[in-house]
Amino acid sequence: MKKILIIIVINMVYFSHLVAARPSPQPEKVYRFIYVQKSMDWYVEQAQLWKKEIEKRPNDPEVWYNYFMATKYTYWRGDLPTYKHKMDSILSEMSRKIPNSYEYNYLRFYNGDRDITLLKKAYELDPHRVDAIYELVSYYEIQGDMEKLPSFCLDLYKSRDISPGLLNYNYNVLVSTAKSGILFTNGDNDTYPVWVLQHALDIRKDITLLNLSLIFGNRNYLKRKLEERNIVIDSESLSQDKMNVFVTKLVDKITQKYPEIPIYLAATVNTSVINEMEENLYLVGLAFKYSAKRFDNLALLKDNLSNNLRLDYLDYDWYSEQYLVTPWLQHLNLNYVVIYLKLAEFLHDSGKSAEAEEWKNKALLLAQKAGNKEFINHIHELNW
Repeated sequence: MKKILIIIVINMVYFSHLVAARPSPQPEKVYRFIYVQKSMDWYVEQAQLWKKEIEKRPNDPEVWYNYFMATKYTYWRGDLPTYKHKMDSILSEMSRKIPNSYEYNYLRFYNGDRDITLLKKAYELDPHRVDAIYELVSYYEIQGDMEKLPSFCLDLYKSRDISPGLLNYNYNVLVSTAKSGILFTNGDNDTYPVWVLQHALDIRKDITLLNLSLIFGNRNYLKRKLEERNIVIDSESLSQDKMNVFVTKLVDKITQKYPEIPIYLAATVNTSVINEMEENLYLVGLAFKYSAKRFDNLALLKDNLSNNLRLDYLDYDWYSEQYLVTPWLQHLNLNYVVIYLKLAEFLHDSGKSAEAEEWKNKALLLAQKAGNKEFINHIHELNW
């Protein structure tokens, strides 16, 4: 009996050492989803850790910012009233502790209080913080203020917050489109870089960019963007609750009334939208061209890849490792794998086996960089 007792005591002591050896979790910087995405458990833990930090440093704006963002990502996919109550309660506490801080003014605007004076105050308090600059770019784009929009796009470009790889990717989206086209985009990482390219660097300003979230949620904005192109349609009759139906009907209305205007969807557009319009979409680069008439898109794809798209950066993207978005960008670059393989197949069928093999190998390297086993295995299994 004593031996058993000794063993139990020894095991308990050993276990206690194991527990003691584990480093206790520490509060970490909480980045927005466009930069870094973590597990739900991580956000829950970080919200608890930053709340404890507030008890130690109740007047530290950075602590409040991290607590707010961790809590946001803990609750935002749950019940909306609960989420709103939680975030409003945090902002209420911030108003008592740090009312004149950049963080409080910015986060109030970010959380849904669209009083522009809040955003302007945040920017005045710290004009180098990019969160407010992004929001100001959106605000002046929605307002159609072409005096102030280029200035803030230039601020965003100078901040170097958008990685070179992301700018190159979106440059290639733009040059995949024909002159004076309409380009539909999906989210932050395929919209802000395009605005920067157009308004800060004067690249492809002939293209009208329509971000799906903005036009779906703001019909006045959509109306103004279309009227800038002398397009007049009844946008109010479009679907109010289904994005894929809304976009499909919008494209139908434009193409029926203005067939001369080329329409494109970025390859990053939500798959539900792509699937809804699939039979009329043709991949021509990093964008799909909409066409009710059949046409040979592979010849156009080859021309874009060979003559228009900038591809060297995929091999030599200087300082890319310094950007938080790099792992996400490597995943985004899988869109190149798709177009490389389509071109490789086209070249192989045309009897150009050596060129086909070259593009297939390029596709394999990108799949390996992203660590995408599905693409890697698919490429290895190709027997042409």
